[in-house]
Amino acid sequence: MKMKFWLFGAGAIALLSGCFGKPEIPADGATPENPAAKFDELTQKSRDAWADDLFADVPVFDFQKYRSDFALTGAVDAPNVGGKVNFELSVTGESDLSDLKNPKSSGKINLSTKVDGIFSGDGKIVAKFIVADKSLFASIEEIALNFPQIPASQIIAPLKPHFGKWYGDTLENIDAKTNGTTNFAGLFQNYKTPKMAISDLKKIIKTRKLFQMKSAKPVKNGFYIFEVELDEKEFLAAFDDILKLSNVPESDRKKAETQLENGLKTVSISGTLSISAENPKYFRFEGKSVNTKKTDKKPTDILLVVTKDERTLSLKNPEKDHFTITDKIKDDENVFEISGGDTPEKNETILRGKKSKTHFEFAFLEPKTEREVFSAALDKKDDNWTGTGKFADFPIVVEIQKLKFENFSHFETEISVKENDLEKAHFSITGKVTEDKSISISAPSEFGKFEELVPAFEAVLRAPTAGPPAGTPPEKLSDEEVQNLLNAQ
Repeated sequence: MKMKFWLFGAGAIALLSGCFGKPEIPADGATPENPAAKFDELTQKSRDAWADDLFADVPVFDFQKYRSDFALTGAVDAPNVGGKVNFELSVTGESDLSDLKNPKSSGKINLSTKVDGIFSGDGKIVAKFIVADKSLFASIEEIALNFPQIPASQIIAPLKPHFGKWYGDTLENIDAKTNGTTNFAGLFQNYKTPKMAISDLKKIIKTRKLFQMKSAKPVKNGFYIFEVELDEKEFLAAFDDILKLSNVPESDRKKAETQLENGLKTVSISGTLSISAENPKYFRFEGKSVNTKKTDKKPTDILLVVTKDERTLSLKNPEKDHFTITDKIKDDENVFEISGGDTPEKNETILRGKKSKTHFEFAFLEPKTEREVFSAALDKKDDNWTGTGKFADFPIVVEIQKLKFENFSHFETEISVKENDLEKAHFSITGKVTEDKSISISAPSEFGKFEELVPAFEAVLRAPTAGPPAGTPPEKLSDEEVQNLLNAQ
């Protein structure tokens, strides 16, 4: 719920909020000659400025044809198998977005693992996929299971005749067969590049007016002041725009819209909106949310403040809980905090942190004592971030040994997890996207239907499960070793 409030705050700031040039500052007590026109002018400048500022530093690649490489390697202590699990996952692919009505992609997935301990051995899976002509195709290239305790031949035998062959179906058929839990067809019908998605989101912020003016008040301290109320139609339209942009299936979208519309029928949100005459990007909204169906309930107080030095969102129910997010800016450093309580009397801080261009830290706090239960800090040097995360009640430390990213087209990270100064896990992740205008992707010339694989997978599920380590009679294993084997399975 708290994360939802955080997102609501960011969205509200973006949609309510901008300035161009140096306008003349009206004298206190003055009233706009045409209040409605002034309201539209100021709120439009505010939305324009916030839409541009929010995404000004968001680096995105905008290639139409590109290659992508992703790799994840790791080593994890595994007490259940009495040793360590090492694994490597690589995904290489190509994408062709030159025709957004028929986007294409292809790739290869390679997963290998090695286990040392009671349940020792190694395994490998290699598969390929293609998305083309609004269809999905897949091919199993290789499966290898070299574990003495696993009857590999009985597991692999049913699948082996299918190795190297393509199977597929249309995206619409796949969605239908999953009873609407997937929306592949919708994704590829409305596919957008990252740059296009950001452009659409900026358009939503710039064009959707969340509030409508009821009246204007005299200028005070350089701020135009208006009495406003929530424009439910515009709010619902903005919500629908965002769901469409997020590729939410139509049935789920309609359901969510109906729930929101029904909810708005029982709520009235209104208040005072003060907008800076000098810079309409800065404003203050102070209002109330009233339950129109339960008139005996006290309204929830809403406060949203955006200035050069502070951003605050506060929701307070006089009878129940309250919640506040603050972000104060000083000397290019942001100091943020989340606090609240389940009664009006309680005010407990649950998150606190700082952020600058070269440093980031935060801590989750125990509500009653404000004791740090988890804290993390990162520092940047030469385009590389390093840092640690610590738990107060567990001897576990997460070390970020490397974190580098460039334009979201290239990133690297290394993470180590230690317990009592002993490394228990180590992960390395790399990703890279490079433009390649020569890419050409097409559907396989021959393929079977996915349904043809069902009997093979059913036979795999009927295969015997793992037994005890080779040469060790079950009666010689301790209870702990038997449990370890069961866990490993």
